[in-house]
Amino acid sequence: MKRQWFQEDIPLHVSTLTVLLIAWDRLRFLEDPMKPRIPAFVCATGSWLMAICIVLPVGGAVVTAESCPSARQHNKELYN
Repeated sequence: MKRQWFQEDIPLHVSTLTVLLIAWDRLRFLEDPMKPRIPAFVCATGSWLMAICIVLPVGGAVVTAESCPSARQHNKELYN
């Protein structure tokens, strides 16, 4: 079965952004311990939404490149 582009890209971005948000939250806590912490739900939701926003233009580019006749010809020349 052919894998879709979003099966690899979205989880990669989500995990990267989650680690980044955890580090940023800890840095905020070290700088000013009296500041309230960011709720985990906000971090998780923010990570997923940001990852989807980052990956969506890539999917459009992949579909456009696959449907373009000159790109298909170029791929045939490269891989055959």
